[in-house]
Amino acid sequence: MLFRVFEYSKNQHEAKLIFEHIISEIQNSIISKEYKKIEPYWKVEGIHIVEVLIKLDKSFNKNQHEEFLRSISDKWISYGDPVNEIIASETTEGCNYIKKDVSMINIFY
Repeated sequence: MLFRVFEYSKNQHEAKLIFEHIISEIQNSIISKEYKKIEPYWKVEGIHIVEVLIKLDKSFNKNQHEEFLRSISDKWISYGDPVNEIIASETTEGCNYIKKDVSMINIFY
């Protein structure tokens, strides 16, 4: 999975810490994690884009996946058939909760 997260952060170090907090619930299922990008978002000051490629253990199941997504946001939009991308954003209609310091998150499968 490729994670692309738009985070409210002051610098790259803080952005990485925020991302680590986002994935803390699935830490035991992660086989590999590769940071592809951590950089300021050119459109909005105070936001960094963090892109990370994560491989999960085969035992990570659908219920664990859904629980993980609910820990990040209560509203996700899916794209593709079968689904190959999901997005949660603080500006999505019906979003009542998104994890602290997250503006938007895309997950690509």
